[in-house]
Formats: sequence, C-alpha cells, structure tokens
Amino acid sequence: MKKITKLFFYFLIILFLLSINCKKEKIEDYIKRGGTVRVVMPWGDLAYNLNPFMSHANQLGIVYEIYECLDFVSMSGLSYPLLATSCEWKNNNLDLVFFLRKNVLWSDGKPFTSNDVVFTFNYIKKYKIFDHMRIWEMNKGLKSVETNGKYKVVFKFSFENKTLHAFITNVLITPKHIWSKIEDPINFTNNNPLGTGPFLFENFSKEHNIIYGIRNPNYWDKRKPYVDAIEIHSVKDNNLCLFYMLEGKADWSYTYVQHAKKIWADKDPENNKYWRPGYNTVIWYLNNEKAPLDNPVFRKALGMSINKKLMSEKVYDSVGEAHPTGIPKAQHNKYLSKELQDISYTYDPQKAQKLLSSIGYTKKNKILIDPAGKKIRNFKICVCEGWTDYIGLAEIIVENLRQIGITGIIYEKPWNDYYLSIKKGTYDTGVCWGEGVGADPYFIYFKNLNKIKEEGNTNFSRFVNDEALKALDNYKESNNPDIQKKSIDTLIKIMLEEVPYIPLTPSTSHNIFSEAGFVGWPSDDNPYADGSPNSQAGAIILSNVHLK
Repeated sequence: MKKITKLFFYFLIILFLLSINCKKEKIEDYIKRGGTVRVVMPWGDLAYNLNPFMSHANQLGIVYEIYECLDFVSMSGLSYPLLATSCEWKNNNLDLVFFLRKNVLWSDGKPFTSNDVVFTFNYIKKYKIFDHMRIWEMNKGLKSVETNGKYKVVFKFSFENKTLHAFITNVLITPKHIWSKIEDPINFTNNNPLGTGPFLFENFSKEHNIIYGIRNPNYWDKRKPYVDAIEIHSVKDNNLCLFYMLEGKADWSYTYVQHAKKIWADKDPENNKYWRPGYNTVIWYLNNEKAPLDNPVFRKALGMSINKKLMSEKVYDSVGEAHPTGIPKAQHNKYLSKELQDISYTYDPQKAQKLLSSIGYTKKNKILIDPAGKKIRNFKICVCEGWTDYIGLAEIIVENLRQIGITGIIYEKPWNDYYLSIKKGTYDTGVCWGEGVGADPYFIYFKNLNKIKEEGNTNFSRFVNDEALKALDNYKESNNPDIQKKSIDTLIKIMLEEVPYIPLTPSTSHNIFSEAGFVGWPSDDNPYADGSPNSQAGAIILSNVHLK
C-alpha cells in the first residue's frame, strides 16, 4: 500500500511539472510575432561602417544586434548568458573559464566555437586600437586566452584580478574564418557583416539615414526575436526624434525629452510610455592637458562656479545634483565618510573668486585677468549637435562662467566629430556622459582616472596622477574589503582635491516608447535592460518586444 501511495505521489509531481512546461509553452504561443520595429535616434549623418572593433562614433548603430558578447549584465543586475552559458574562476582565481553555448551558427552557417573567442581577444591584443576595454594592458594581469576544447575558453592571469571579468564580457566576438583574412582591419568597413546575433544587416540608405535589419532565422534562441525586422532612422536632433514619435512614425527613441510626461506621455496615456532609470552621471569634462585647466586650484574654482541645482531644475525635471565625487547617490552612505564630506565643495561663486585670487587671478571690468596681466582666454564647450539637454547644460555653464569673468563658447559638433573629439582629447571642455558602471566607485574611477590611452574611451579629462593609479592597482590586486575601501577613499579624496572633471547631474536613461503597435518594452515593473540600439542592452530590447 505504501509503495502505491509513493508511486501516486511521484505521478502527481510529474503531472505538475508537465503542467508548468505546458503553461510556459502557452505563454510563448500568446506572443504575436512579426512586424517591423521603427527606431529613431539623434545621431545625425551616419558613416557606412559595420566594423565591430571600432568605437561607436565610427559604426552604424546596428552592430550590437548583429554581434554578441559572452554575456551581459543589465544595470538592474539581471544576467543574460549570450555566447557563454556560464563561467567560473579556478586555479586560485588565476584562471577564468567560460563555458560556451553549443549549436550557435554564424550567419553564413559556419559553427561558432572557442576558436572564435580566442581569435577575437588575441586580435585586440595585436591591434591595440581595438582594445577599448584596455584588457591587455600589463597592469591588468591577463597573460593569455586559450581554448580548452571546442566549447571552453580559459583566460589566464599572472595575478588575481576579478574586476576584469566585467570588461572581458563586453567584447563583441567575431568569426575567425572571416577576420583572419582581413589585411587592413583598421580601415575595413565590413559592409557585409556576419554575426551570431538576433538580427542580420539588410541595407543602409545613406540618402535617408536609415539602417535596415531583418530577423536572423538561425538565431540560437529559437524563440527570438519576435519581430521580422527593424528600421533605425537617424535624424539631426532630439526635437526631430520627438516629432517622429508624436506623428506615429517611430515606436522607440532613446532621446532626451524635457517634461516627458506632459509633452509625450499625456498626449496618449494608454500608448505613450517613458522610462528613465538612473545609472551614472553627466559630466563637464575639462581637458587637463590645456592651460589653465592643468591647474587643480583653477579646476576647483570652476567646480564651485557651476549651479547644478539650476541645471537639474531647468534641464532634467529636478533629477537632482551630482556629488563632486561623481559617485551615485545609492553609494553615498557606504563610501562618503564625514572626513571626505568635509573636504567636498559646493556651488559658491564668491569662494571660487577667492580661490582664483589665491593663484594670481584678478578681475577688471567683470573680466578675469590671468597672473600675467592678460585677459583670460575663452573656453570652448563641446556638445553633440542636436542634443538639447547637453546644449541646455552648456548654456548654464556659459552663464556661470560669465559671473566669474570668463567667456564660454558652445561648439556643437556632429555625433562622430563630437565623440571622437572627447575621446582623443582634441577638445577644450565638453559635456558628456560618465563612463563606468559597477557595484562600487572603482568602476567609475577605473574609467575616468586610469592611464590615458589615445584611442580608448577612458580618462576623457586626460588626468595624470600616480597616486590614483596606485590606488586603482591596490584595489584590483586585493580581495580584502578593507584594502579596497581604503583605495576608494584615496580616489575620492583625489577627486575632491584635484577636480579632474566636474560631475553635473545624475544621468538617467531617455527611453520613450509607443505601445500602439508593439509591447514588451522595459519599465519599472520589468527593468530587464536599458540602453540605446547601439548597445548590447538595445539588442536585448529589440529581441523582446513584439506585436500588440
């Protein structure tokens, strides 16, 4: 009798598990497939280049829909295994092993294997201009990347450096059988890209600035994407993006809209949605290589001159002020001690003027005179053409500079020129987003205070400080929380005393969606990914949305 009861119990469990699986299948079956998602972005004129090794400024904004990383972690902490299903540290944390996904095909039908991953990482080692994450620098400890079977890759380190994991998984993986034959990869535009991603590149209309992509029928996730095609239209500014959305000509735009509730959502509450999670900081970068911006006292005076409260209220619907350290508000209690708060600075134009006086500057007829007795030079403020939020911030900077006797001039540049100018340090000052997102401030400071790399997208302010480099190394080389905290304290102190750049406001996303035709967009209730189309997060969004 007991045996029969036990068998009946197991039978019920099996039925329950089968019912769950059936339910999952039914939920999937409810998703309506097909259609073309239309995206509009304020990128201006685009360069016909699909080289996945180049920076965003030189690519068509569909590269991340074609190529994939090993895995992806969203800003909300959700993990998406992509070309790697899992990874683990071995050999006393000197080996990072990735277990790759099987049965993945490149879009020409060739199988994806560990050889492609090893090739990609050795390729960016050979062509340093492609190592945007600076993975192969000597102080990172990475010795080699090796295959261990068809679906296993081992990253070998000379010393423990778990922080590098986040940067390794951000590298787009490319097919060895294609790129090993390219003679000039730096100038190769790759107009017939072969990837493993959810979409295939179909066409680019230079006349209309529209990128066309279609569903990859052989994508490894057989359920996705749910849509047949995507169109990404690039226009010259944020206002045109909003116009396209209001006219029903687009379904998604990652663009700044001031008073988004009133101007966008309230026009059609049922369908018009917006989502603005915070993730980083908007920064006024100062080129530390150019006088007088090479003087930390002068930079601190500039920091005291900027009215961040006004910026928050006038430009970003009162999102708040950025702390001078650039640390997100959620990390303040843990990392901002009273001692560090005491050396912080706030908006105070009168104190700024006193600081300038302490290094020999005077004021005559409301104009700042340098220690040599000459009128101080004009300051150029580089912003992206058509990005109305950054332009609005720059306008306030110009007014603030005028109060301390400096003339500021706003320079609007097309997207490609703007981003490359910031990256390569050919600018004077510029408004741009903050680099680096992570569980603690190390990731922000790693991006913004590390060694200058001419082609890398780090250290935009071109700040050089040996103490900061030592603190970054100490953090990276230790798993001791006390040592890591001490390293971050040192970096915070350097930020407050040296002021390499000036954080302005918290940086929020700028998603506006229409649910008139497509649903499944991320939201506060479902924050699965956040990012523009030219990011891994954007590719995940376009893979998840579906017809209403």
